[in-house]
Amino acid sequence: MTRRVIKPQPPFWAERGAQNQFGRWDFGGHTATQHKISCGYESRYQVGEAVYIKEAIKQSGEFAYYVSDEQAVMFYRSLNRLHWRWKKPYLSPRALPEEAARYFIKITDIRAERLQEITWESCKAEGVGQYTFARGCCSDNPPDPRWKFIELWDSINPKYPWESNPFVFVYSFKKAEK
Repeated sequence: MTRRVIKPQPPFWAERGAQNQFGRWDFGGHTATQHKISCGYESRYQVGEAVYIKEAIKQSGEFAYYVSDEQAVMFYRSLNRLHWRWKKPYLSPRALPEEAARYFIKITDIRAERLQEITWESCKAEGVGQYTFARGCCSDNPPDPRWKFIELWDSINPKYPWESNPFVFVYSFKKAEK
C-alpha cells in the first residue's frame, strides 16, 4: 500500500472523494452549492495497471549496477547487461528506464481519503514498522502509534505535511511478473 498526494488539492471544504462512471474522482461538500461543484481528479494509476519500481543505477565501466545492492542491471527482454548510455555516472530513480526495472507491481485498489484517516494497520502495510523513539518521546507507548509514519511522511512531503491533512490517493498493490 502507498499514498500519493492529490495535486492540486480539492477545495478545503471537500469531503472524501468518490469515483464517478468516467473513472475520475469527484469531491463534494455539505451545502447544496458545494455539492454542485464537481471536482474531477484523475489518479495517476488505474486498477489493473502494472507499474515498475524505480531504483537508482550507476555506471561501472561500460555497464550499469543498482545502487542499493550492486547487482548488475539486465535488460528486461534480452537479459543482457545494460550498457551505459548517459552522460553522468549516476542515474536517479526518476530516470530509470522500464527496460532496466527488476520489480513490477499491479494496482489492485484505489481510494481517496484524508491523510490523517490512516490506521495503524495501513501504516504497517505502507512498510512502517513498530514504534521506535520518535519526536523525542522515550515512551514505549506513544500517544499515537502512527508517529513513525507521521515523521516519515513529513520528511518526504514538506509541502503537504501531516498537519495540513491533505487528500491522498491510496493505492493497494501486489507483486507482478515482468
